[in-house]
Amino acid sequence: MHKQTLIKSMASRYSSNFVLIAALAIGITLAGCMALTSKETGSGASPSRSDNQWKPFTFSDGDYYRYAIFNHAAGEEGWVSVLVRDKGDGNLEGRWEGELGGETLAVTTEAPADRFILFTRPQLIVSPPAVPFLATVTATWWEGVTGIRWDVGVKWSAVTPFVGATAGYLINVTGKCSVEGKDGYSARWMAGARRMKEPVLFAETCVSPELPLALSAKVYGVNGEGRYEARLLEHRPGDERY
Repeated sequence: MHKQTLIKSMASRYSSNFVLIAALAIGITLAGCMALTSKETGSGASPSRSDNQWKPFTFSDGDYYRYAIFNHAAGEEGWVSVLVRDKGDGNLEGRWEGELGGETLAVTTEAPADRFILFTRPQLIVSPPAVPFLATVTATWWEGVTGIRWDVGVKWSAVTPFVGATAGYLINVTGKCSVEGKDGYSARWMAGARRMKEPVLFAETCVSPELPLALSAKVYGVNGEGRYEARLLEHRPGDERY
């Protein structure tokens, strides 16, 4: 009840969180980003759509995820969970809960299935426990890698639109990984800027093409310090993929 009133009343309190997430979502100052094409840069022919290609944020009715979350800068550790339900008429409901640094998260969101995370971000931004999750597992930069192939040795370049500009990344699938018994592919993300001599490490991730959310993700500051991290603790699959 009164979701919009709650959001407006708390927006000013957490405006600094929004700015920080915005910076993390693009990885580096927008004005200095390299212009990268969205394509595979490694060797080999392009595979079929079913060959380890991944589309993030495509949920099922009944999907449940629980993640450990870390704010390394503040030395805080907590958790976030979401239960996804089909509300009919193409909409999904997310029941979000969590805790971090003495603050709790308890939010119910509803949005079209094909834009569920996009429309959910502004509703979660008002809660501090959601910040590490928004900066990692549901960050905007995942949308720039929709459909890419996840195999060891594959390298990709990608761009992510953000507020009238683009952020560029070089993605190197370095090996295989496993989180809570679920297998995936590990990758290092490098972000470049014209003012820098070399690209900097932006993120390390573990992705399973079978799940719509990353198994784990850790983002770094421009000096190589860990900022935020999320790691899957539990997943219960739903019934029908959207």
